[in-house]
Amino acid sequence: MPVALVVLLLDITLIYHAAKTGRLQPWAFIILMVPLIGSLAYIVVELVPEWLGSPDAQKVRRRVANRLDPEKQYRELSDQLATADTVANRAALAAECVNVARFGEAEQHYDHILKLPSGHEPIYMFRKAETQFRSIIRPRRF
Repeated sequence: MPVALVVLLLDITLIYHAAKTGRLQPWAFIILMVPLIGSLAYIVVELVPEWLGSPDAQKVRRRVANRLDPEKQYRELSDQLATADTVANRAALAAECVNVARFGEAEQHYDHILKLPSGHEPIYMFRKAETQFRSIIRPRRF
């Protein structure tokens, strides 16, 4: 009896959610006709993608990915720079070099940017100085 009550409450809650989000038409019938399986289908098809697509979930996913492979973004930006050597790509790679403690490489990228005709923005000079400062504070990576 308690299991049936829990399933009934779950069904009512999911039907209410489907009605509020404008998905009532197909899902109400599915949830009512096949009580537990319909609820699980609604959760898998509608709710899980909604949860995973939220900005908070994307931030968590990025944090976990960075913990597992901290230099993945560095490799991707290096590939982008190899494909197109632009100021934006080089600046993004330099910023990522700072994140992964490759300060010497970041300084080289900022030096290259500052030598370009379109690289005389004050932000690049500031970022180079910030990189030099961080290299003094943080221990170097070998």
